[in-house]
Amino acid sequence: YKYLAFDLLFMIVTWIVWGPRTYCAYCSAGTAVGIVARFVGRQSIQTDITHCTSCTLCNRVCPMHLKPMDAAQNKVPLRSIQCTGCRRCEEICPTGNLRYGTAATRLLKDRT
Repeated sequence: YKYLAFDLLFMIVTWIVWGPRTYCAYCSAGTAVGIVARFVGRQSIQTDITHCTSCTLCNRVCPMHLKPMDAAQNKVPLRSIQCTGCRRCEEICPTGNLRYGTAATRLLKDRT
């Protein structure tokens, strides 16, 4: 119980000091899920669909403070083990330039 209490206290302190979802970057379970999603699921955010207008909306809504706009301007997919796949950046993009996907979703899309 000591470890669980310490872990919970650490999560609350990081939430207060650094902001929401900061704990996910350091939690062993969150890191393990992120690694599996990155390498096995091959999750990424496709950024070369249309043109980026540099509005920074995607950067502002990302709960993990990733920089989708930087990847979109360079037209490279955003791949990060910290990405939670919340798709907020995809939903808020006014030009529809961002698209979240995994190996499974790309396989299903190719079959249709």
